[in-house]
Amino acid sequence: MNRKYLFIAEFIFIFVGTIAIVLWDFGSDSSNSPVPSYFTEQISNGIFQHSGKQPVNGLEAAMVQEAFPNISPQDFIGVEANGGKYVVTNNTVNFLADRSKPRKSDSKGISAIGLERLLTNISKRLNQPITTANDIDAILGTLKQSEIPKAKRETTIQGEYLCLPLKDSSAKQIGCQEGIKSSDSIYYALDLAPLENIIQLMTGEKIRAEGELVLVETLSSDKWQKYPIKGIFRTVTIEEID
Repeated sequence: MNRKYLFIAEFIFIFVGTIAIVLWDFGSDSSNSPVPSYFTEQISNGIFQHSGKQPVNGLEAAMVQEAFPNISPQDFIGVEANGGKYVVTNNTVNFLADRSKPRKSDSKGISAIGLERLLTNISKRLNQPITTANDIDAILGTLKQSEIPKAKRETTIQGEYLCLPLKDSSAKQIGCQEGIKSSDSIYYALDLAPLENIIQLMTGEKIRAEGELVLVETLSSDKWQKYPIKGIFRTVTIEEID
């Protein structure tokens, strides 16, 4: 009789333990959580709002960096892509192709696992939770905040209107970051948001801009380090000159 009860007790213990393990695995599986998919959706929306284009070939690191200026290159450490992975060298994010995989148009697109890693990296760096959609909104709000602090001084700059070159001439240029090259060959990024009346400028035109200069070394974001600029010029007025 005692053996019979002992057998029943062992059976119940094993059964309950198995159910507990299954439930724990299910609850801990991030794929069952809506948070990663919401993060992906909001990242895509942010890129569209920034560029006006949908990322049809996947969410590439460069796109994410452009749309979210406060993201750090370190956030991309260990982030997988559809056709390789992203590596961070000298504080720059680079795509490393996996030669065993066929090259496709979305090879640089961050994979689902890579996006979860990206989210985790950001969460750890900012020390913010990622439990709910509100947590994701808070994180993305931080990443989208303008990294341009209160300006240090007012000044006037004259020079040539152009798209800023990259420090690394071999790197791929994505889009045009508006800037000005002064007569003494110093580059400045142009922030035209303060302008009340936007004027159409052509590359190579001579312009005079009045506004406030923010030195590049005072910026918290790494985004501007790829340009050979002295700072960002928050433009209040701008005019063409001969």
